[in-house]
Amino acid sequence: MARGAGDAVQNNNPVAASWVGKLQRSTDSKLQLAVAAATTEQDHAALDLLRNEFTGMQQMSDQFVAMQAKDNYVSPDSFTSNAQDQKILSCERALIAMAATKQFQDEPTCH
Repeated sequence: MARGAGDAVQNNNPVAASWVGKLQRSTDSKLQLAVAAATTEQDHAALDLLRNEFTGMQQMSDQFVAMQAKDNYVSPDSFTSNAQDQKILSCERALIAMAATKQFQDEPTCH
């Protein structure tokens, strides 16, 4: 979601609420699949991190939609200087590493 909004901003495309909403619904349905598949304590701990990541991405996407709705210029480099985006990316990398190793590790950037 946020990455999709980031790509749109970096390419000087508008960030429309309908477009972001569609991405959020798709992401939410995939998150629900993860909820259904979680069986172990580690699965549930990782699921909490995924939920936090989803919430952070929603918040950031909503910020960019609001800026766009107010006809504010959104600089293409606004993501590189955005602390929330950096946190999302750091959490994303940690979640990918966990998926690759199939080992849960608590990641502070996902909180």
